[in-house]
Amino acid sequence: MLTTRQFEILAYILQTDDFVTTSSIAERFSLSARTVQRELDVIDVFLGADENLIEKKTGYGIRFRGTEEDSRRLLGRFGSAANLRPVYSQQERVVAILLALLMEGEPRKIYTFTRSLGVSETTVGTDLSLCETWLAANGITLIRKPGVGVYVKADELQRRQALVRLYYSHTDNGQKKDARIQYDKLPKTANVRELFDPAKVNQIDRMLSETSQLKGLIQNDRNRKALVVHLYLILLRVNQGAGITTETEKLSQNDPSLPLAEVLISELEKRFHVEIPKGERVYLAMLLHTTKGLGGVSSEEADLQATRLASRMIHMAEARTGVMIDPNGGFLEALKKHLVPTIMRLSMGMDIRNPILEDIKQHYGPLYQLARECACVVEDELHVTVPDSELGYLAVHLGVALEDSRSYYSRRCRAIVCCPSGMVTAQLLALRVNREYPEIEIADVVSTSNLDYEQLLENNVEMIISTAALSDSQIPCVQVSPFLTDEEKDSVWQLLKSCKTLPHESADHASLADLATTLAKTRSVIDTILAILSNFFIDTDDTSKTVDDVMKRVAKRTAASKSLVDTVYSDLYEREKYGSTISTDKRTMLLHCRTDGVDQIWFGIVRPEKLLYQYRNETIHLETVLVMFAPKAAARQVLGTLGSISRAVVENETFMETLHTGDWKACYAAVEKVLNTYYNEITRQ
Repeated sequence: MLTTRQFEILAYILQTDDFVTTSSIAERFSLSARTVQRELDVIDVFLGADENLIEKKTGYGIRFRGTEEDSRRLLGRFGSAANLRPVYSQQERVVAILLALLMEGEPRKIYTFTRSLGVSETTVGTDLSLCETWLAANGITLIRKPGVGVYVKADELQRRQALVRLYYSHTDNGQKKDARIQYDKLPKTANVRELFDPAKVNQIDRMLSETSQLKGLIQNDRNRKALVVHLYLILLRVNQGAGITTETEKLSQNDPSLPLAEVLISELEKRFHVEIPKGERVYLAMLLHTTKGLGGVSSEEADLQATRLASRMIHMAEARTGVMIDPNGGFLEALKKHLVPTIMRLSMGMDIRNPILEDIKQHYGPLYQLARECACVVEDELHVTVPDSELGYLAVHLGVALEDSRSYYSRRCRAIVCCPSGMVTAQLLALRVNREYPEIEIADVVSTSNLDYEQLLENNVEMIISTAALSDSQIPCVQVSPFLTDEEKDSVWQLLKSCKTLPHESADHASLADLATTLAKTRSVIDTILAILSNFFIDTDDTSKTVDDVMKRVAKRTAASKSLVDTVYSDLYEREKYGSTISTDKRTMLLHCRTDGVDQIWFGIVRPEKLLYQYRNETIHLETVLVMFAPKAAARQVLGTLGSISRAVVENETFMETLHTGDWKACYAAVEKVLNTYYNEITRQ
């Protein structure tokens, strides 16, 4: 019996008109030349009397010299699934072994793996070592006993946590999918995705939509999917006879999550005709209580404890950084809400998945270290160690609080950021500068065409950070790209040091805005907010196949008149020449520009059904396209208001996940919340 790989090599040779070399076959199938030669030898044996149809010539390679009928006959002879034996990569074998060990309670003999995966015992031994490392990282011990077999030492809770992690690591729902695993080649028992019956998953998803007690609790689409995964695993494990029968004592009978868990379990029983043990209700209540993004499931006692710990953490962060965190900024409340499920997870020994952990460690090392120091207040009270995944989220909360508060309590060098193209590019650069240089205060974000040096000097601006060259700048200036390379960071730092050596002029000469001017600026912000909310739209697009199609579609929708559609499209096209704005997870594109083709502010969401886009030598699937337009003559207050949305797009994961849902009511509320926060910030200055 040929393997799938051997058949693929044979099919490649049969479909080639000229000679192909061993090295070209090796490159095509990512194999070594020696492996290709071994596979060709096996193919020769299986061809038998048909071996003469394959010509081998030294210095030329291999070619098929039969007829088209011969080719069809050979492909039909070997090509059926029954005649092929699959070949698995090491990653695929490891996934298969992990699934078998986690799903089964009894020891497995090594020869069962050699038979099902088609490899030697030595190879299985190597694979088991990799499995052992992965399991250990998840708190599970791999046991290998001669004469008994291989099994894992883990209770049902540990098995489910590991299965969830394995699912997210090897499916499209996870942040990182291993490209080395070809899932369509895996047998059902070895495929993580095949464990999840799509029909049942959809049934559970509909069940959540129809459960009135959940309304207002699930805060974003990611956590909805997580709840579906957990409910499916409960159903799967109960059907396999591995349901949790023992009720834990970690939850009180008055816990608010228990009634909700009871409702969901009852719905599962009714819809899938299965009897679920009582212990599963408590297990589900624990999950509801500890799920990040599931709001409202809390108790007064938990709120008080979280408030106390949040207050202590903020005080410690202030002591470590010397920054006074704004008491009216809402950070205490935000941190408290985050800590409620965190405390429950830590108390119950449950972990959380943090797909952005490595990025946080790499790009926000000092914040991560600060979170580690502040987490000691939680560790001291709960007598547990706070894991890295939790520290990553704490770092984000502390970072937001510190970055915002510095602008109120710390004296910094005043700077403006300017850019010749687009209103969002400069906003993103300003955000990067804020993160990289705590000692720089971004006073404004403007277009290079609107620079008024006299006004800037009156407003005490000390430096300009620009993405374009400014030949006649009357204020110290540095030119950078929107993404700040390491070399450019050094240039900004040198300019900052130069500015700080000069005595800082007081603001006595600066023109103080009178009441009328202040009210006019505030009114401009209010008008912009009203325009954004009035013109907010969601477009479910099932026709656009390219980004150009989307650009033409939104131009028609937003243009002030039919005669200006081409103007909107042209300005948007010219803006995109400077580079596309794509989110880090490559799910979202932001189309934005200032144009004479619109007479109002526009913000909308386009949800293309299938939009593939070539981005940095990679084809990506765009799930969401955000659209942001403003008239070319828009005032700086207008651009600042729009900038608050662009910052939320970059910084606020919950905001983005809400926009991905495409739910009009939820998306409108999310945009409204961002704008409300911005309005409160500018009116208290």
